[in-house]
Amino acid sequence: MKWWIKTCILLVILVLIIMFERDQSLAGVIFFFGVFFTFYFSVPIMKVQRLTYFLLASITFCAHILFFSETNIFLFLIYYFLLIDVAISSAKEEEWKIQLLIVAPSLLYPFFYRLDTFFLFHLCITGLIFMSAYLLHQLSKQKLERDKEWKTLLVEYRKVKRQVVEHEKEARLQERTRIARDIHDSVGHQLTALMMQLAVAEHQVTTKEVKVLIGQSKDLASSSLEEMRKAVKTLKEDTNKGMASVIHLIRKLEAESHIRVALTTKTGVLSTNLSNEQNVVLYRFVQEGLTNAMRHAHSREINVTMELAGNHTFMMTMENAIHDHKERLEEGFGLSNMRERFMNIGGNIQYYILKGKFILKGTFPLEERLK
Repeated sequence: MKWWIKTCILLVILVLIIMFERDQSLAGVIFFFGVFFTFYFSVPIMKVQRLTYFLLASITFCAHILFFSETNIFLFLIYYFLLIDVAISSAKEEEWKIQLLIVAPSLLYPFFYRLDTFFLFHLCITGLIFMSAYLLHQLSKQKLERDKEWKTLLVEYRKVKRQVVEHEKEARLQERTRIARDIHDSVGHQLTALMMQLAVAEHQVTTKEVKVLIGQSKDLASSSLEEMRKAVKTLKEDTNKGMASVIHLIRKLEAESHIRVALTTKTGVLSTNLSNEQNVVLYRFVQEGLTNAMRHAHSREINVTMELAGNHTFMMTMENAIHDHKERLEEGFGLSNMRERFMNIGGNIQYYILKGKFILKGTFPLEERLK
């Protein structure tokens, strides 16, 4: 409930009480509501809200005894207002404790006034509000559980979707690499052999017309070889776009999961030529690291740094704040799979917790050690 709606409701109750208590002290009524408003609108900044609500109910009870007549039933509207306010704004397990504290002062009325019939009516209304609040709490709890399950399924769906897309992309890149290699090995070698044979034939023939024809054929073969090399180069280009794929992945995850990734590339990183396998390892490092960070991060901010160590080692670092500061970390399937990828290219990974941050580091040599 918005604050201006609450204010309007309380002002209506104030008008009703003043209209009913024409013979009572107007100053006492204004003083009561001044104190009540002061404490009520300070509830959000109070650390212990239960005591604040109990204090509001106690102020209402004391004001009824001191300033109002026992037949003024409109003061009970304040109790109901507080109960409903707690029921709507609170979905915690301890909600019923707050409601009991609110009702507690009103249970003392029989010791001061004779409210036989109306007091029973008051208990009935209070019981109905309690039942409604309980049902509302159950519905809210079920909704939160459904939302949590839906978000979990959505995260898993996006993860599987990304994996499928990446597997398809990797399969396409591998197929393009294979085709480029086959073209280079078969067609390229055959065209080269053809040019050599034409060059030999050009020196052996004596007829001018035939020599011109052979020279034209040799030029055509040379042009075909050059075009073939350009086609092979184009096919291989997509296998060497590691950083471009990483940037595309980061932009996609930021849009889907509302995370903020600070990517820092130091001198020489963007101009470094990586092999296809190294690009795949780089991509998987960022992908797995960001996925873990989205699951366990304390904040949405993730820092990724890439740098070169001595122009012979590629280093990647990812860090993010976490909830649980455990001293001992367990290596799951994702990190184990990542470690295996790094070892296949002669690299390694390290991970640890330092000052409330989970830090993941990966290194691999620019020249492969394992053939």
